[in-house]
Amino acid sequence: MRKNGYPLDLDNPETFQEKVCWKMVNDRNPLLRIVADKYLLYYYVASKIGRKKADQLLIENYYCITEAEELDSIRLPKSFILKSNQGSGRNIICRDVEAADLDTLKKHVRRWLNSYEERLTPQWAYKGIKKVVLVQKLLEGTDDNPVVEFKLYMLHGRLRLVHFISDRVGDEEKFFMDEQFSLLDETYVEMNSFTQNVIANHKDNLIKLSNTLSEGFDFIRVDFLVHDGTVYLGELTNYPGSIFRNRIPKEYNITMGKEWVLDKDYWKSIV
Repeated sequence: MRKNGYPLDLDNPETFQEKVCWKMVNDRNPLLRIVADKYLLYYYVASKIGRKKADQLLIENYYCITEAEELDSIRLPKSFILKSNQGSGRNIICRDVEAADLDTLKKHVRRWLNSYEERLTPQWAYKGIKKVVLVQKLLEGTDDNPVVEFKLYMLHGRLRLVHFISDRVGDEEKFFMDEQFSLLDETYVEMNSFTQNVIANHKDNLIKLSNTLSEGFDFIRVDFLVHDGTVYLGELTNYPGSIFRNRIPKEYNITMGKEWVLDKDYWKSIV
């Protein structure tokens, strides 16, 4: 709780981060569990934009496995990312299958499939998700053509904040922008020409997609990856920062908290 820089008040939440924590405990919108499951996310997206567009927007899943031993029998691609369908930080990047230690991969898969952390977490959306592990296409960036991330904070159907991350080798670029994709006054960085072009080329599409995908939620963060001119949906994030830390600028933590009208039954009229 203290990692936010202040004690959280969940009885009378006021800041954005306090309301994220309130949402974890009190919001029972059934869509939360669907989009929290990285496997089922496809079906939600397809219901909003159609299967053909969902196939283009979602990163390709090569396999969906339910037992570690399945890695022995499937034909793994040359490069891939191994990813749990629930939770964060549960992924392994494999750039060369020939150099991969299959026993180590299976050990991780067993641990993910047999974990019970969701029983202990206050984050309602993760409770009851059927665990699977995805073998997913790996997006590989370079210095000249990096994979960039756009995280769009959607509050009551309105874009309020954008977090941009570009992980060039040895030169990570990270900053926040407002709903017009303009740098915040407190951001002391300069966009390079590559970043300016990526934003100009994809801003309108990112906003349009986020408006559609955020329908049915009071708050959701829509996380995109852009690589080689193509937009991919990474995930929909219900609880950014969770109870652990406030990840947004202090001013927005206050103003977005004021704008967020809490109602545990909001979804019953729109889902």
